[in-house]
Parts: sequence; C-alpha cells; structure tokens
Amino acid sequence: MATCQCLGLQDEHDIKMLSHLILIKFARKHASTVLGRVEDIVEAMDKTLKVKPKSNAVKNEIERNEDMIRSCLRAIKQLLEMPGAAACGVRCSGVIRASFF
Repeated sequence: MATCQCLGLQDEHDIKMLSHLILIKFARKHASTVLGRVEDIVEAMDKTLKVKPKSNAVKNEIERNEDMIRSCLRAIKQLLEMPGAAACGVRCSGVIRASFF
C-alpha cells in the first residue's frame, strides 16, 4: 500500500489530491507502516510544495496549485500528529521551512 501511495504522490494533480486524502486516513490507522516509508512520502511532498504556477497561468491553474499545496500541508500535519512521529518531525519541518521561508 505504501509503495502505491508514494507513486500516487508523484502523479498528476487530481491523483495527488486523492493520494493526500488516502494518506491521511491510512496514517490514522496504520502509523507504523507510514513511518516506514516516511522518507519517500516526504520527498514526494517536498516536490509538490515546490511546484510554482507558470508566469502566464490563468486563475484556475493558480487556484488548483493552491488547493494542491493545502492538501499536501494537511497530509504533513497528519504525519506530524501520528504516534511515533518524532522521527519524521524533523524531516517534515525541514520540508515546510524550505518551501515557505
């Protein structure tokens, strides 16, 4: 499951959004499995957070990108709230800082 989840996080916009939702629910029930693949998951999320719309992007594309970033941040929040998340907390915090500050 975690391997498929990592692939979904690297796919198209709509698939990424669904993958974030699945990851949130999966992390609540199977935290140990998610923690085992946290490096791959956070790496895919890092790439998602770094995506910038083109300079000539229309309003709809900008909104879709913002929705994707919000979805990704919700998934990161869930990762940080998992039992045993102290191990991934440093890496997730680094991703957030690097993307926004």
